[in-house]
Amino acid sequence: MEPLSYQSKLVPAETARETGCFTTLPIRIHPRDDLADAASRRFVGDWAREMRDGREKKTYFSFSPVGNWSSLIYPEAIPERLGVLAYLSDLGLIHDDTGEGLSIEDAQAEHDELHDALNPDDKRNLDPASRAMKTKKLVSQCILECINLDHEVGLNMLAAFRDVWLAISEKNSDKEAQTLEEYLQYRSDNGGMLVFWPMLQFSLGISLSEAEHQLVQPIIDAATEGLLLANDYFSWERELRELQSGHSKRIVSAVELFARTKGLSVEGAKEAVKARIIKSESDFSVSGNHYWCSACPRQNAWKNETLPNGQKHNDVEQNQNGNGHHSPLSSNGSDTILQINGIKIISNGNGVKAVVNGNGVKRKLSQCGLATPEEDLFTKKKRDSGIDVLGQDNHNLDVHEVSQYPLYKPSNLAMDAPAAYICGMPSKGVRGTLIDALNTWLHVPPAAVKTITSVVNMLHNASLILDDLEDNSPLRRGLPSAHVIFGQAQSINSANFLFVRAVQEVAQSLSPAALTAVLEELEGLYLGQSWDLYWKFNLACPTESEYVNMIDHKTGGMFRMLLRIMQAESAVAETPGLDFERLTLLFGRFFQIRDDYMNFGDYAAQKGICEDLDEGKFSYPIVYCLTNHPEYRAHILGVFRQRPTVATTTASPLSKESKAHLCISLSSQLSVESGGDYVADFEQQPIATAGVDAGSLFWAQQQQAVRPACVVHARGVEDVVVVVRTSRSTGCPFAVRGGGHSDIPGASNSDGGITVNMAGLSDVEVDASAGVARVGAGAKWGAVFKELDKTNKTVVGGRLTGVGVGGLLLGGGLSHFSGLHGWACDNVRNYELVLANGSIIDVSHSTHPDLYRALRGGGNNFGVVTRFDLDLFDQGPMWGGLHVWPLMPDVTSAITSAFVEFAHDAPSDKHVSLFAGLGFMQGNFAWAVGQYDTLGREEPPIFAKFRDDAETYGAPKIVSTARVTSLSDLAEELNLSEPAGMRSRFTTATFKVDVDLLQLMAGYFVEEVERALDKGLSEDARFAPMLGIQPLGKNILQAQAKRGGNVMGLEEESGPLIVCSFGWEWSDEANDAIVTAGIQSVLEQSVAAAKERGLYHPFKYMNYAAEDQDPVGSYGDENVEFLKKVKETYDSEGLFAKLVPGGHKIK
Repeated sequence: MEPLSYQSKLVPAETARETGCFTTLPIRIHPRDDLADAASRRFVGDWAREMRDGREKKTYFSFSPVGNWSSLIYPEAIPERLGVLAYLSDLGLIHDDTGEGLSIEDAQAEHDELHDALNPDDKRNLDPASRAMKTKKLVSQCILECINLDHEVGLNMLAAFRDVWLAISEKNSDKEAQTLEEYLQYRSDNGGMLVFWPMLQFSLGISLSEAEHQLVQPIIDAATEGLLLANDYFSWERELRELQSGHSKRIVSAVELFARTKGLSVEGAKEAVKARIIKSESDFSVSGNHYWCSACPRQNAWKNETLPNGQKHNDVEQNQNGNGHHSPLSSNGSDTILQINGIKIISNGNGVKAVVNGNGVKRKLSQCGLATPEEDLFTKKKRDSGIDVLGQDNHNLDVHEVSQYPLYKPSNLAMDAPAAYICGMPSKGVRGTLIDALNTWLHVPPAAVKTITSVVNMLHNASLILDDLEDNSPLRRGLPSAHVIFGQAQSINSANFLFVRAVQEVAQSLSPAALTAVLEELEGLYLGQSWDLYWKFNLACPTESEYVNMIDHKTGGMFRMLLRIMQAESAVAETPGLDFERLTLLFGRFFQIRDDYMNFGDYAAQKGICEDLDEGKFSYPIVYCLTNHPEYRAHILGVFRQRPTVATTTASPLSKESKAHLCISLSSQLSVESGGDYVADFEQQPIATAGVDAGSLFWAQQQQAVRPACVVHARGVEDVVVVVRTSRSTGCPFAVRGGGHSDIPGASNSDGGITVNMAGLSDVEVDASAGVARVGAGAKWGAVFKELDKTNKTVVGGRLTGVGVGGLLLGGGLSHFSGLHGWACDNVRNYELVLANGSIIDVSHSTHPDLYRALRGGGNNFGVVTRFDLDLFDQGPMWGGLHVWPLMPDVTSAITSAFVEFAHDAPSDKHVSLFAGLGFMQGNFAWAVGQYDTLGREEPPIFAKFRDDAETYGAPKIVSTARVTSLSDLAEELNLSEPAGMRSRFTTATFKVDVDLLQLMAGYFVEEVERALDKGLSEDARFAPMLGIQPLGKNILQAQAKRGGNVMGLEEESGPLIVCSFGWEWSDEANDAIVTAGIQSVLEQSVAAAKERGLYHPFKYMNYAAEDQDPVGSYGDENVEFLKKVKETYDSEGLFAKLVPGGHKIK
């Protein structure tokens, strides 16, 4: 049998003992504890934002000094799932704490509320301001993440969370447990243990059958006992003190059970619980929970709290227990009285029910009440026969008794039955969800929202009844259609009455404008349906445009109706930049075409296999096939012609053979796929995606962890305008993601705000006659260079394929071509820019010279650039690559000397570029030097000092990748040195060139890296610190003067200079402090040494600057004042300073 492999790390036993942990089992912790902590922090923030009850300040969550709870109980979880598990666990903790402070009835109500919120099919109509709606919003994203990660197992886990825990929590709370077995059964139900195992399966991505469950049940039982008792052992003192303080209303604990049933003292009861824990471990238990309980603030924070007399709880415990005095337990009938610090606690075993204070006053903590029976839904109407409609005394007239019956309104039981039947069917709940979503912007009052939801549901159900009847459809959502159960006539009557009732409710409760919207869209709905029926009856296939127009009214009309009603009732006068009409139009098309498409797939289980074919319906795949492939017309129409066309004809499905033939015809011509293409295309429309995990869009872990409220995938400059105007009107912050290559949290991903993904604006347009390349701001340099390589032309751009165009150009931009052309930003001919007021302008040296200059190094302080027009020039193959030597004294001496000489000589050959770096990776230090020649010359003379000379360097090169190749290939090589998904921190400084200073910096770097390795970074196989140096020759500083110059404040006379980047990459968030301290130490020592020698220059390159550095301030007072004036001119309200928190600002 092969040994098991683990991703988790083993916790040393001696380390565990320091917390009071006494487990006999090995303890393992997940290697990505940072993911669990990030999810816990996200939950705390989400709770604070949504619930606003302050509960998050009173609850101790999964964090602990020894690791996150989920990292210890799910140590082998698939990393992508750990965050969801931690989020749900913290939801359980705060929910548990909330329940402890409530009576049993109130706690059960809290359980029921969360139970419904965790149901993906929850269709309740909730007041937007209600706690239930807040709870639903809180958990909705977590539900989505669970389902996206693992649809089947995720749904099973959520179902267990709802139905196995929440649905039975607080049940049987009034029953007294007399044995440990009874207690464990109650605690397993109440404490949520039954949901732990589905969560464990989700963490591992496995699903157990019922038979497999039975096989492992003994293990589960032992582990359950160990988990529950460990919690009871370590939580006893905390729960007792919470009871005494009034923060909790009951205690449920095995300590109390053993004290009551065995006559033990508290300490004796705890020892008995401890013995049972050790026994369960011998059977099989889970040690991670035990370890966490022993150290986590949740169970231990009380020890450091100060009592009113100034003592610590720990001191009081020692005073009470150190001399052998234990808190006595005494029996009083069926109750057990526990007396501690003068307070008696009377318990019935499963929950403390009263507290008696020192003066004998008894305070009841919870009270169970009996639910009153619900009233009947239907009540009999009293018939009033005291009034004669003829105004005469009925007893004195000799008339037939029929004339004596009074007039009264008939029961609506028969009328409502078909509608009630439809309402009881499973529903997608799309319309209710759309109403909730639109109300984020429209702010319709709760009462009106309730009415609108009711009206829309009535009209929708009426249309379903008629649709099924008119289509002769036997099934609706997997159940018999209404007309199959209640008959055609009764179903028609009921549907018509629903229309009447809906219009009546609108007229009584809503505005005249809302009534107009309902009547107009109902007319459109009937018109659309008329053509659907006409085409089917007459076997006339519509064109694609006719079909789309039909669904715009039949299907889209309902969505448009609810929008118009909401707008009529909205308290918001206008929503600038938000085209809800376009949204509902597209959504209606998407909804119907997707429905048509799904009829050929898994939706068939609800409607019947290819039921559209049974109905002879001209659905979108049929229309597409007949329009584009007329050779199949005879096949399809021949089968349709044999179908019944009226509801009075008995419906029978097509034969399997006929369906198979038609499906083959459709799929062979990709008509089904065409429907899928439209669905996919709709999903790429520039509509905001709420609460998504945007991590995959970003390079560094720090940005990946940021959680935007929504991501807008911009497809054009107009979408950016919408975001800017929305942010301006609502005060919602936003960030612009170009390439996503920054490591500063929030730089291009907005925590809780809007993140604009510019990837859709990445076109590259080459205009050779104008000598310009127009590049979208969302492009990355790899894609730009690949496109330009085809034309043998290029632009001054980045050196890594993964770096974004926008970030590099707005911060300056060093390039292989900087020796001849200067900074990359100096080669932008024109900017397309969205200003703070939402207007779109072109910015060039001739149109807006002040703003044009400010954008050259001024960052994101003035607007959102959506396109850069770059100078284009001829470029063929280049020579270049990396040259690597081992770290040795002679190597350091030779490289630093050659580097300084190159910096001085650079103006003599403007077609070359150079950078160098001292790095550490996988246990070794090494020097790497990048050498490039844009003319394609192999080893030009200026690089002579860097040739492979073992005598000068003391060692041969380890490797050289130099070759003649394309710019794209060279950029891809460098990109491999900076893999995505790592934690990263860069900081920068600039110095005058000097050999001695460079050698000192190398020494500082090695010393700090070794110190970091000693502190634990040696365990990080991907730890990759780097000290990078790049020359700023006088030729670069001279070239930057074109078109009025930039704002970075560098003068030609100050050169040559060295721009330094102190960039470290690592894997684990736990090492952040060590890495930050190491980088800062290298920076500070280098700056101090430079200042001491008169070599310091204040310039800080924005693209390498850390979050806490001020590159704009380093440009000099004159340039800073200039930037302030430009900002005041184009953004007087300071939108980009206040609402775009990322990036370096003008101070």
